[in-house]
Amino acid sequence: MKEAIIYVGLVQSLFTVCLLLTRKKIIVSDKIMIACLMVISLRFLAMSLSHHHILFRNADFSIFFIPLTFGPFLYLYSNYHIEGHQVFNKWDLLHFAPFVIILSVYLIFFNKEIQFDEVPYFQRDAYLGARILFGLIFFSSTLIYTIFTFAKIRDFKNTLYKDLNSVASKLKLNWLLFISLLFSALFITYFSVGLYNAITFTKNVDLSFLSVIGLTLLAYSVSYHCIQQPMYYFQINQIEYNQRSDSDRQEIKLRFSEEEARKLISRLHKFMDDSKPYLDPELSLQILSSKLNMTKYDLTYLLNNHMGTNFSSFVNEYRLKEVIDKLKSRDNDYLTIVAIAYDCGFNSKSTFNSLFKQHTGTTPTKFKEQFRLEKYSTN
Repeated sequence: MKEAIIYVGLVQSLFTVCLLLTRKKIIVSDKIMIACLMVISLRFLAMSLSHHHILFRNADFSIFFIPLTFGPFLYLYSNYHIEGHQVFNKWDLLHFAPFVIILSVYLIFFNKEIQFDEVPYFQRDAYLGARILFGLIFFSSTLIYTIFTFAKIRDFKNTLYKDLNSVASKLKLNWLLFISLLFSALFITYFSVGLYNAITFTKNVDLSFLSVIGLTLLAYSVSYHCIQQPMYYFQINQIEYNQRSDSDRQEIKLRFSEEEARKLISRLHKFMDDSKPYLDPELSLQILSSKLNMTKYDLTYLLNNHMGTNFSSFVNEYRLKEVIDKLKSRDNDYLTIVAIAYDCGFNSKSTFNSLFKQHTGTTPTKFKEQFRLEKYSTN
């Protein structure tokens, strides 16, 4: 039974890799998932070989070291999937440094001398300290990267919540939540069962078998997402395409010329300056595009490709400018900074403070104080 599931997991992991590789456009997050699935395939392969070949009887490499990479893979996949970066930052490889260091130490100093089977894990011998240290590193690493991942998803939800009227954004958020929750559930179950076996010195549950089932489920989930995702995006684009006239459909193919883009950008800025729609905290991409008599697709393309920004960043820049103008005026001294931020369209204090410091290099309070000092010192 266990061996059969190992083969199923191996085949499914490699099948999912093939699905990802056949996409028309392979983004960085896809490449990270491909690397993760290849590592999972390596784990399945090592476990399979340990059953059939004497040279692979020691399955410690597969069972206890490869899982150290899963936490970094989860975090990096979520980060690149959310941010949409087009180039992989080589410095991110440092996330795998603990895996490389611990594996190197094991192969150099403890190869085949120290066993990590959970039943005798707490057995008093010369390597008890090393096993406990490894267990703490494994638990801490996985826990930290899981927390980082959920924090990233939370920030994505809080910062870009206005874009969630977009089906694509909802799918991205739901998928990341699902894969993170599944990983967390597998990690908690795996660690809890392993700890219970170690404390009781009995194999109440086969930990490696449990791990095989969990990783197979993970591979199936990613595979299902790869199959469904193109269908979802095809439906989204097809709906918007069908709502256009023949001339609009031709415009999709041609996009915007530089002259057209310049005129649309001018019209967009004039509307933002005159009507100040950004003061409405409920402003969304759909609402703004409707007011401009544009589709969400066209507005998004204009912002991304001709203005080098996105909807949230574009709107928040106007809100920040409005806040700064009000902070400089004595007429608003009776209002708190948070009240001013809310009046200007922000609805999250933490988001406002973060964006303000990012754009000005200081906090709203210090900015206001510094401006007043400079103003009255010149007078």
